[in-house]
Amino acid sequence: MQFIAFFLKGIPYKKIYPFSKFLGKIFYYIFKKRTLIAYYNINKILPDYNENLKKNLIIKSYASLVANILELVKIQNNPELIKDIFSINGLDVLEKTLSKNR
Repeated sequence: MQFIAFFLKGIPYKKIYPFSKFLGKIFYYIFKKRTLIAYYNINKILPDYNENLKKNLIIKSYASLVANILELVKIQNNPELIKDIFSINGLDVLEKTLSKNR
């Protein structure tokens, strides 16, 4: 597991999303049982979607999961990245509210 984390640390932040899209496509075929469950769930909720849309939705779901994991690994090893990833709007409102003990 540490080997995987070490490998993931080496991926530049800007490459996380292309890499996660690549892995999302691979996971679609590797995790056949999970993919079938995803199809079952999509068919219950969105029966009118065509098969190509369903497949793309599942691949994007896998890619999103991978991207989230990669972001967590990157942030864990470099907390300064949080400043690059997130922007806080209305910080003054938050500080004002906190000063009123709300």
